[in-house]
Amino acid sequence: MIGLFELGNSTIKFAIADENELQIQNVERWHYRNHLNELASYLTKKMAKLPRIEHVWISSVAEKNIGEILRQVLNKNGVERISVIETCSQLLGLSNCYSEPKRLGVDRWLKLIAVWRQYKSAAIIIDVGTALTIDVLADDGKHLGGYISPGLGLMRESLLSRTNFEFDHEKSSNICNINALKELACDTESAVLRGTLYSIVSWIDRIVASIEMSPRLSKNNSLIQVITGGDAQSVLPLLEKEKPQQQYKLETNLTLIGMLTVAMSEL
Repeated sequence: MIGLFELGNSTIKFAIADENELQIQNVERWHYRNHLNELASYLTKKMAKLPRIEHVWISSVAEKNIGEILRQVLNKNGVERISVIETCSQLLGLSNCYSEPKRLGVDRWLKLIAVWRQYKSAAIIIDVGTALTIDVLADDGKHLGGYISPGLGLMRESLLSRTNFEFDHEKSSNICNINALKELACDTESAVLRGTLYSIVSWIDRIVASIEMSPRLSKNNSLIQVITGGDAQSVLPLLEKEKPQQQYKLETNLTLIGMLTVAMSEL
């Protein structure tokens, strides 16, 4: 078995896979941002429950100490082969548009790989996570570039840290009805949640509408629109989807799928 560890800005996701099958198994996700002291213990307990892993693949946009903690746990559990996936200029039919390829986040690169592997089509890839990213892929496998903005959590944290709002976090966690989100807010918690959510939705709608007009994307007008990330399900119901080509495909674990694709190509 091989292990796949995705170290994100605030979460760790990991899965296992059989070397003979292009399919991930046992996907788990853990928010480590406020639990860094528990990370080594958590990983140790999880490793003890997994089948024997001979080779681990890591992708990371996290701080270096997160990767070091993971390596220590892997070494203690007898994992001898550890490979770190990095962004490159070309791979598996994809080409990176960055003049300095490694400056493209490896998480974005792996999502491009996963979408290209599955669809072999022009695509818009929207990741609504800690950061909100949009990447655009042409139908010949060329990455055309993208955008980065704060995600929902960062947007709300920034607003609340610079204001004196009396904000009830427990109350805000219960505001999740989509129909209610479309109404004007009559309390601070609802106003912040709805305002930031619609900021994200409007940003996505405007950029996607602009991208769709680009002649560089596809010769046959085939354009796949993929949305992923921890907050994707909150955003998706509010996006513009009036035209058939605006139907978004909700995908999970794109980075892990991209990692497995890379791992299998190098085994």
